[in-house]
Amino acid sequence: MRNLAHIAILLTALLFISCKQEQVSSLVPKAEFSLSESYFLGELKTAVAKFKAEAAVETAQVKLFLEAGVYQATLSPISCDSGNCSFEIPEIISNKTGLSQWRLSFEDTSLGSGTFRVVPADGSVYSINTYIGPPSAKAGEERAAMAVAIPRDAHDNLIRKPDSVVMDYRYLNQQTTTESSIRYGLSFIEFDAGPIAGNFQLGGSYKGAEAKAAQFIIMPNEAVDFELQPQPEHDIADGQQELEVITSVIRDRFGNAVADGTGVSLRIDQSDEVTAFVSTITSNGIARFTVLHPDEAMDWNLQASLNNGAVSNQSTLSYRSFTDAFPVELTAEDQITVGPITGRLNERVTDGIIVRLYDANNTLLIEKQTRNGMAFFDLSGLSKEPKLPLRINTMGVNELVE
Repeated sequence: MRNLAHIAILLTALLFISCKQEQVSSLVPKAEFSLSESYFLGELKTAVAKFKAEAAVETAQVKLFLEAGVYQATLSPISCDSGNCSFEIPEIISNKTGLSQWRLSFEDTSLGSGTFRVVPADGSVYSINTYIGPPSAKAGEERAAMAVAIPRDAHDNLIRKPDSVVMDYRYLNQQTTTESSIRYGLSFIEFDAGPIAGNFQLGGSYKGAEAKAAQFIIMPNEAVDFELQPQPEHDIADGQQELEVITSVIRDRFGNAVADGTGVSLRIDQSDEVTAFVSTITSNGIARFTVLHPDEAMDWNLQASLNNGAVSNQSTLSYRSFTDAFPVELTAEDQITVGPITGRLNERVTDGIIVRLYDANNTLLIEKQTRNGMAFFDLSGLSKEPKLPLRINTMGVNELVE
């Protein structure tokens, strides 16, 4: 008996649910709504859902959901008169080419769904943009860059149908025109950097639309070895004459002069086993160095180089001493007067030349600088009387004080 009671209760519940569903179903009106399979751009302005219901349909009860790619819209009717609900289709849907989806609902109950396609209209206005990347490359590089052209319709949609773009290249005042197929909404082509440094310009056109030119710069390639050309005025080690050292035009393997601002280093190996470095940058492919003559007789070996390994020839310069001798006088007041120190043309040595005083043990006692070709030493300030003979050295020349 208990089983029969349970069965009766279950049947009653099922009957109640069925009746409830039938009651809800009877409250959802039927509607006629459909869209064509395809529309031209901007053609789809409005859509109408026709409801078959005795009671009036309220706008708040009806929703139209639209999806076009990444764009979505949830629409309420702009009006519902006599069961006819009108929807205004937004431009983000009607002006977006491609496949779109729709779904109509009444109080969260789906009344139907489907798809439609928006296609470009004949006679559309088009635009096109061109791009090049990277923006520069070295002369002679293969597959140095890619040029891309992107045509669009008046509503900024990519062109999906099979077509081609006209590409115009201008390099060294020579123009080349070619066609490139549109794939996945864009047209692209790879190209090599020419052997001559300069500007490469790319333009494109599509159905009368012209793109703003994109620019690609072809830079000089790595430099090759070059010549070093010292320009000495004389060979006297006076410590004041400026020596100008210039290079030939530094070029790459294609003959392009290296870019302005390219760093160049000059190495000076001196015969006294001291090495000096001077750096500069190029202008019009030429590097210019300015260095002072040594202040004593010696040989210089010069060579210039670039960071990429390009080097110049080696050049050797030999310098003679500024003077062979100079006067020295020791006074009774323990004062030593040096000079005037004069050169081969009887000119006085420049100010600031170092003059050193050593004792008999070759110990440096005092160091002075020349002024008006003279130098003065005061021995009275020394802690103890120096051992004779004293030696005075300047510009590689020695004089003794005994």
